[in-house]
Amino acid sequence: MSERPAQPPLLRARPRLTRAQRLGLPLILLIPLLALAGFFGEGRSAADAIAGDMHVVANVPTRFRYRQRMTLDVAVTNVGRRALDSVRAYIDSAYLARFSDVLVEPTPSASGVVALGSIPPGQSVWLRATLDGDRSGSIHGQLLVWTARGDSARVPLTSVVFP
Repeated sequence: MSERPAQPPLLRARPRLTRAQRLGLPLILLIPLLALAGFFGEGRSAADAIAGDMHVVANVPTRFRYRQRMTLDVAVTNVGRRALDSVRAYIDSAYLARFSDVLVEPTPSASGVVALGSIPPGQSVWLRATLDGDRSGSIHGQLLVWTARGDSARVPLTSVVFP
């Protein structure tokens, strides 16, 4: 007699996850997707302001890593018909203090003001700040540029340093 044993019942295997696992698993999967999308890489954005005959464009590092070196590049352009005299710029000291090895060119005075001089019509001058991400977190500040005539432009600066 050749009787076959009965077939076992079909059971669906269901994973059993705790509440913390159900919440954490999507977050764990989200991190590589954000990295692939460039969220954790370096990023830059342009911010600008116009005041009188002066157009200020700042190329701001918005995202970078701890101990990575980035530059804040600023162009001040005279869009008027006469020279802009005694143009000066100031980068918020609270913004710069959150970075290490800060190098600003042209060199600022002891009070942090950078003299950009006179700008002929249609010409631009550049200001560059080299920044090393020393502390992680969100950093906020502003750039202020003004002329002897009293025109002043304010550009917001926001950077995020990832650990």
